[in-house]
Amino acid sequence: MANTTFQSLNQLCLTLTTSAVLGLAMSKPVDAAVMYSVTDLGTLGGNSSSAIDINDNGQVVGSAITANNGGNRAFVWDSTNGIRNLDPLGSSTSIAKGINNKSQVVGFFGGVGSDSRAFLSDSTTNLQNLGTLPGDNSSAANGINNNGQVVGRSENNSRIQAFLWDSTNGIQNLGALNGYSSSGASAINNKGQVVGFASNGTNVRAVLWDNTKGIQNLGSFGTYLSQANSINDKGQVVGVSTLDNVGYRAFLWDSTNGLQNLGTLDGYRDSYASDINNNGQIVGYTFSDFRALLWEKGVISDINTLIDPSSGWILRSASAINNKGQIVGEGILNGQSGVRAFLLTPISQAPGRVPEPSSTLGLLGFGALGAGSLLKRTQKKQQSASIS
Repeated sequence: MANTTFQSLNQLCLTLTTSAVLGLAMSKPVDAAVMYSVTDLGTLGGNSSSAIDINDNGQVVGSAITANNGGNRAFVWDSTNGIRNLDPLGSSTSIAKGINNKSQVVGFFGGVGSDSRAFLSDSTTNLQNLGTLPGDNSSAANGINNNGQVVGRSENNSRIQAFLWDSTNGIQNLGALNGYSSSGASAINNKGQVVGFASNGTNVRAVLWDNTKGIQNLGSFGTYLSQANSINDKGQVVGVSTLDNVGYRAFLWDSTNGLQNLGTLDGYRDSYASDINNNGQIVGYTFSDFRALLWEKGVISDINTLIDPSSGWILRSASAINNKGQIVGEGILNGQSGVRAFLLTPISQAPGRVPEPSSTLGLLGFGALGAGSLLKRTQKKQQSASIS
């Protein structure tokens, strides 16, 4: 992919109305009941931290600034041990992007762009270097499933290549769509299905790699860009796409209904879907004013309305949700400088407390869906990965 394409994508999104579009989730005022408790995950001594992924055991990974502005370090957090530096030797930068239910963590270390390396870490190994594809000088791992399969991107100065790594075969090139020179992988489910993007230097398209169907173009709402960020075990995919002359829209894709527009929160122009769980709950954010979002049963909610208003938090983005409904992301706590990693845990609630949809508009039964992203918010997350 041409450098100009990378730059334009970064400027467009990763610092990242019509209601008549098919699949649009309608937003409405939510029940004022507090639905989540908020946990501050802390920092590694600096003033900022960002939570990126969570497993079903409640373990959280991400990146935090160390003391004396020592740079980003990958971290893992759990309720027993708190926040722990995964990179104690102190490479110039490290970010943890994914964690599975076996506590295996993936991400990248060693810098940003040139000379960074994808890593795998577990209880016995710190930052195992997964290498690069032949001819490349940089790599980053973005996701890992419960089988230990890792996906991400490997690159040089002229293109990006999606990879799949496992302990038996090592690092393998996943390839790209016909006519597209570059690709990157964002996530992998427990069935081995992989999602990400393909680019021809001008246009970017969300793609799905499937063992039986090969590489599929998932489409786009506009002419320029779409990217897939997550896939659950039911094969539901979420991501973001441009909508020509309007902005960015979160999407849900499945094999029956294709690409569906998840809409925007009332009063906001844009939306971005980061993750989907096996219950069809989707999280993300609006980057026109950075508010964390939840899509559930056809309703889009500002998650700030679902927590105690006296908590001191402004939740800016939600990056992941596990199968227990726990959500992680980053926000501002008590007006402090720098963002803080948070964990939201659902509070037991009486029947009927969850708001009903004002319109489903074909929203396909949700309740019953870098580093890692090509679109990255470098300034907001203090991250410089090409893909999330």
